[in-house]
Amino acid sequence: MKIISRPALLSVAVSAVILGACGESDLPEYHKQKLAEAELAQDEREAEAANNEDTFAPAAANEDTSENTDEDTNEDVDEDTNEDAIEENDDGDDTQAIEEDADVDSSTGEENEEAAEPDDSEETNSVVQSVDLDADYTLVFADDFEGDSLDFTRWKTALEWGPDLVVNQEEQYYVDIENAPDFGYNPFTLNDGILTISAVPTPDELAASANNQPWLSGVLSTASRFDMQYGYLEARMDLPAGRSLWSSLWMLSSDYNATELRPRIFVAEYDGGRADAIFHNYQYEDSEGAVRSPGQFQVDDDSLADGFHTVGLSWTPEDLIFYLNDQPRYRVIGDRIPQQAMYVILSLAVGGVWVDDSDTTTPDPGQLQIDYVRVYERNNN
Repeated sequence: MKIISRPALLSVAVSAVILGACGESDLPEYHKQKLAEAELAQDEREAEAANNEDTFAPAAANEDTSENTDEDTNEDVDEDTNEDAIEENDDGDDTQAIEEDADVDSSTGEENEEAAEPDDSEETNSVVQSVDLDADYTLVFADDFEGDSLDFTRWKTALEWGPDLVVNQEEQYYVDIENAPDFGYNPFTLNDGILTISAVPTPDELAASANNQPWLSGVLSTASRFDMQYGYLEARMDLPAGRSLWSSLWMLSSDYNATELRPRIFVAEYDGGRADAIFHNYQYEDSEGAVRSPGQFQVDDDSLADGFHTVGLSWTPEDLIFYLNDQPRYRVIGDRIPQQAMYVILSLAVGGVWVDDSDTTTPDPGQLQIDYVRVYERNNN
């Protein structure tokens, strides 16, 4: 019986406007607009930094800053302090981020003696302390990658906007082996129950086919083949360390045309250049179309680059709880928790706004290994 448990999380409420994405997003039009805005915002922040003004530039793994993404800005709250009050967004929305421990800062994972008091409510304890997958959940999706090829009834090998749209200034071209089996490179290999996604420099003879992107890599998506609305998602992965390698397990709304929230959940993002940290995040759009987030949460763990680790997400109508190695590390609550079906994505990007550009030190190949992906539905959901 697998029971995932830990003492109840402790409460800190934050609210922030976040420009751009900590991962990828679900609409080409959105990407084009937000990428331009993010580039402009970054230019402005660099100019401010030159004048010794406050800025939210990317942080090293152990730096004490509020965010760790090139595109993020925070105009509503200073997350270097753990504030107990919820700041109100421009449209009146609020989202709470709840920390793992009272002595951990929500932005950096570093010690903070002024953290909030515990939330000892029965509801919080019952939700956070135990996820009993055998007793309370039914397995509804699983891929243990035991065959010798991908199962296309479960996975697509392309994002919904196609391989040619460059987003987040990423350097890879995702090879769609389902629809282009003769492309000339297959980033997916299966061996002894392990799926490996390999990113390699683009050979000269494939450059034109790869939209002149300097790297080839792979992405898996369950779009239109499986989606979930509430439940527990878990993957076991060996995350690749190395400059510019950007591994992600994330989720997007199954309805492209939805006007409500357009949520994206970043269950786990890993920057190989900061190999001792993993990041959780949730983003949504407010009524004006601005991208908002309770803040990206950094978990420091010097074993992340060594061997396999499990990452997970418990999703209910009331909260999102992010897990690393069966331990809840970050909880988001509020009236902006997604209520619509979402699909699952696994990707290995190279370069981009959140990680360093590739150079001669970038591993060749960079390899993300995946043992399994499983989705559970809560009984009597």
